[in-house]
Amino acid sequence: MKQFSIKQVSEVLNISRDALRYYDELGLVSPVRNQNRYRHYTVQDMTELQFVQMLAFSGFSLAEIGRMFGLMRACDIERVPEVMEILKNKREYLAKRVMMFQSIIQYIDEAEELMQGKENVSYMTNIDMLVTKMYQGLNELKEELK
Repeated sequence: MKQFSIKQVSEVLNISRDALRYYDELGLVSPVRNQNRYRHYTVQDMTELQFVQMLAFSGFSLAEIGRMFGLMRACDIERVPEVMEILKNKREYLAKRVMMFQSIIQYIDEAEELMQGKENVSYMTNIDMLVTKMYQGLNELKEELK
């Protein structure tokens, strides 16, 4: 079975060596150790690291990732609903974040429209009202994200 050093994995997956060591400490990945205690990663380890990176990029905390890995590694069909619940909750959270970013984009578009072709600063009153409206809307969305 092909094995890779921490340096190789770091370069191939663009993950710092410190992060790889930390993931090992957390039990997210468990590379084999040779006699000199150096970590050696398998192709399966690298796949799991890609999964960790993908989930982290998607907004999952390392604790959430660890919980999911624990449930998935148990290979217990009764644990599938728990994994599905974690994924469902994260999906709902991300959907709300998308709405928040869409609102921000809309406000930016409105501000640009207000500023188009203006030769004086009289439009600033409208910008101030827009900012107030945007602030209130974002606060409402932030409350929903809690």
